[in-house]
Amino acid sequence: MPQNRNQSFRRVISAAFIAHLILALWFIERGLLNADEGWYLYAARQIAHGLEPHQDFAFFQVSVYPRVMAGLLESGAGSLITARWISGFMLAAATVTATLAAARLTNTAGAVIVAVTMGLHPLVVSTGVLAKPYALTLLLVSVGLFLLSGRDRVRVALGFMLFGVAVGTRLSLAVPVLPLLWGHRKTHGSAAVAGLLMGVCIAFWPVLGVDLEILWSHWVGVHTAGGGQLMPRLSWLAWQASIGLVMLTLFLPSPHAERMPGLRLAAGLGVLIHLVPSAVHIEHTVVLAPLLSLALADRWSSSLDVRKLCIGVVLFAVSGVSASRWVHLDREISTVEQTTELAAWLRSHTPEDQPILTQQLALAVEADRSVPSGFEMGRFGWSPELSSSDAEYLHHLNSALLQDRLGAPLGAVVLAEGDLDEKNRWAVIQAARGQFGQHRRVERYGQFGEVLNIWVAGEVQLWTE
Repeated sequence: MPQNRNQSFRRVISAAFIAHLILALWFIERGLLNADEGWYLYAARQIAHGLEPHQDFAFFQVSVYPRVMAGLLESGAGSLITARWISGFMLAAATVTATLAAARLTNTAGAVIVAVTMGLHPLVVSTGVLAKPYALTLLLVSVGLFLLSGRDRVRVALGFMLFGVAVGTRLSLAVPVLPLLWGHRKTHGSAAVAGLLMGVCIAFWPVLGVDLEILWSHWVGVHTAGGGQLMPRLSWLAWQASIGLVMLTLFLPSPHAERMPGLRLAAGLGVLIHLVPSAVHIEHTVVLAPLLSLALADRWSSSLDVRKLCIGVVLFAVSGVSASRWVHLDREISTVEQTTELAAWLRSHTPEDQPILTQQLALAVEADRSVPSGFEMGRFGWSPELSSSDAEYLHHLNSALLQDRLGAPLGAVVLAEGDLDEKNRWAVIQAARGQFGQHRRVERYGQFGEVLNIWVAGEVQLWTE
């Protein structure tokens, strides 16, 4: 009987992985363009050109992900979709590794739980395939957990080394790593600490010599400025609860001790730390999927029966429906193809040696064009409240610096209706009309379906679409 049960579980795992691949491919091709994809890939372009984040330009995360991408792809036509395919590969590898970790730590039933809850959750898959650090983070955490499940000294050290690198892709992971470190203090504590320190050194060595004020501003200050409000946080918690219906069951009392010390506390604190930023986002907790799924497998794998399985399926279905609000798909047109087409037109109408003034970084990456200093973080770098000296120091952009950039040679101006503020947007439009002849207007562009205006050199001509 156990033999037949294990065979059935293996078939479920195989089916779940095939479904995971199909789902990932769908989101790669039809996932709505995310504006953040542009500034992550633009940072990779800058690094490939020999520039350093924080020191030469603003970048509001630790720079492990763009450094990896700088070595894997080049800017230009197709870089956006290529980056998504790389993310899809990393996500699939992370799902497989987390499933193997569950099989090693618990049993085949635990592997089923991870394969389904991590591999088939629409929020995890749709977010993981974007050209953002999520897939790389999931892979590092999953492999780290797999190594920790081996329990010997060398594997523990390597596992914590990967956790240290993962902190360099998502700074908030420093919090859930600490309970895991504490949990291993009596067995392989010195190896865990040594591995974690090595990983942190690998992730953070490029910022040695950068002013601490700049690092604090980029890594913490911009994310916590304003402090946030209570109601959005209560709403965030409510949605996290509805999306994490299955995951919440891992906190129910358990008849056995945790097979991986600190795992449950790491999962819980990992969720709560994402309440700290002033703007809370549901998808930020996706990086915790391996921790949450493995903790869930640890809690239920030894007592899984038909009744509990049916309850779990219902809860997972409700979770997926709740998460659909944050699963963003293209509707009428592919926003990635739209970006590629507009970027090709920009590339053919602009000189290589002149930057394009835009906060739409995905277009700059696809066109393989630079943007003026201060535009590297798109809308996140716009800080009209800063003095010019502070803005220059922190690599931000204010009104005075914007006027300075408008006075320099430009290859094009690309402006969406939500860029800058009304007064400065009008100033840019006036300058673009005076400097350029050709004007292309796109009625619905990108993530927010905005009106996009493009001005390039040439005879006076208006393109409307």
